[in-house]
Formats: sequence, structure tokens, C-alpha cells
Amino acid sequence: MIRLINPLGEETSAMRTTLVPNMMEVLSRNFTRSIESVRAFELGNTFHNIKGADGLPTEQENLCIACYGEDEDFFTLKGALEELLKKMGIHGAEYVSESTLDTYHPGRCAAIIYDNVRLGTIGEIHPDVAEIYDLDVKSWCCELNFSRMAEVANTERYYSPLPKYPSTSRDISLVVDEDTTVASLRGVIINKGAGLLEKVELFDIYRGKQVPEGKKSVSFTLTYRASDKTLTDEEVNKVHESVLEALNRELGAVLRDL
Repeated sequence: MIRLINPLGEETSAMRTTLVPNMMEVLSRNFTRSIESVRAFELGNTFHNIKGADGLPTEQENLCIACYGEDEDFFTLKGALEELLKKMGIHGAEYVSESTLDTYHPGRCAAIIYDNVRLGTIGEIHPDVAEIYDLDVKSWCCELNFSRMAEVANTERYYSPLPKYPSTSRDISLVVDEDTTVASLRGVIINKGAGLLEKVELFDIYRGKQVPEGKKSVSFTLTYRASDKTLTDEEVNKVHESVLEALNRELGAVLRDL
């Protein structure tokens, strides 16, 4: 922490290392004024006691996004984040479970990793933290190292002709262990579907009576397409079965009976 020599007060005696406290104040201020739903963001500088080449502390630009409300949850925030990453040309970011940060609810927090580089954190604010700010509602927050994102961004655009041949889709619901991540499932699917698999979309995560305790059901839509011909059911089934076999072999995933 970098402390000021002549601060105006104790609360402003140190340079900020994160944007989350200020964002929590924004959410709290709106909540106490009976604003039912809020989405907010801040792009600002943070300061870290790591000396740079000039011998001064490191200054870093961060982006903080947060929300609360009836129609808001982890996935609406994640959707906004993924749209931002897409616009910046950052594709294939992974979400890795994170449980060491006191700000976030354990088990409902993830580190955002791209090319083995941590870009930030996303998750549900811990109830104890929300209580400090008199925020009596679930809220979600994402803080990103925007300086690092700018370094890895790829905004070049490449022309791709419209597909000549139709696609075909398969929906799958997989029963997996609770600690199996969506990223690991997606990785196996993409690896085994290479060549014909065009897109993988998560559309549901279910926990309930129809799934054994300690398990969850994760559902994807897999879209297959060939660039040079119309795929037959036999060709799609062959690749699809290899995907399912790999999921079972590597992650113990089994198809859920609907």
C-alpha cells in the first residue's frame, strides 16, 4: 500500500489498489435510494507498491463493472464481460474457480485467465462485505486489469465468407461432479470436435432433485458445419460420439436422461 505524506484524512491516506470499494459505495448509494436495479462501471487508475523502471510505484488502469437487481446475476455480468472481450479480440478466456479473495463469495468467484495471464476477477460480493455497505441484496462485481487487456487485445478484423452449407446442432446435458468447471468441459469438446465443430454454447446449469447430490447438470448446444459440403448425419454422429466418449473418459461426464 502506498501512503500519502500529507493526507486530507485517514480515509484518503493511501492510494487505492482496487476500484471495488468505490463501486460498492455507488451500489449502496443507489440501493438506499430505493433504486431497484443498477448496472455501473468505472475505468480508473490504481497504484501498487511495485517499483517500475523509473523507480516509482506502478500505476495501472483498471475497469470495474458491477450490478444488482431482479434480472441481474453472475451470468448477466459474465455476458457483458464476454461481449467486451469479444470487441477487444480476446477470444478463449477461461474462468478458473477462485476462493482466496475475501471480497467475493467463496465458490461463486472466478479468475479470468487468457493465454496464462490473469486479466481479472468476477464473482458475487461476499455477504459480509455487502453488509458493511448496507447493501441488503445480492450483487456481482468484476474487476479487470485494463492495462493488461489493452496489451493482449487484437482488434484486427479478417474477412470470412458467409457459409455455403447448412449447419446442424446437437444439445447435450452432462452430469458431472460439482467441482468440474465449464471451461474444462468446453476444452474437451473443442479439442475433440476440431474440424467440424463450429460453435459451443452453454445454455443451462442445473442442480436439483433430478441430479444426484454432489453433482450438477451442464447443458451445451454443439453446432457442426463443414466448409466444403453438407454434412450427413453419419459424419456428425461420428464426431459427436467421439466428443461424448472423451468427456466421459477425461472428466467422468455422463449424459443426463431427460
